[in-house]
Amino acid sequence: MAGTGPILIAYDGSAGAREAIARAGQILGDHGAIVLTVFEPIGPPDPSHPIDAILSAIGTPPEEFNREAERLAREMAEDGCRRAAAAGVDASPRAEPLRDSVVRTILDAAEATDACAVVVGSRGRSPARELLLGSVSAAVARATERPLLVVPPPKDGASA
Repeated sequence: MAGTGPILIAYDGSAGAREAIARAGQILGDHGAIVLTVFEPIGPPDPSHPIDAILSAIGTPPEEFNREAERLAREMAEDGCRRAAAAGVDASPRAEPLRDSVVRTILDAAEATDACAVVVGSRGRSPARELLLGSVSAAVARATERPLLVVPPPKDGASA
């Protein structure tokens, strides 16, 4: 089911994600877009987990780490927007906390924004590694009903 909203571009700063933004500009033109970066928030502290015990001892509340994680994700999404602008795409940044999985978060954001299409970069894994490790792009392809553009990373390792 294609929406009528903007293109949703998943962006994690990787070479594949940078290439996806460049190709989206070439293929999809001047359609509006949202550059989505997913971040993983820290849940309530659990004293039985060593890292939570350390954080409790330091005295830094999880909310402070979560604000910083969100700030960094927004900065990354803004970087994606600058790259999108250079590719001729008018984009706005969006930072979303991880819900269940990166795939679920991308799909939920596509639904929330009524995205007309989703753009993701691929890591360029071999078929065997893909089978063993899975892939966000492959999982999005299996789960979405929206048009999907999966962009392979650049062959030479350089980014667009």
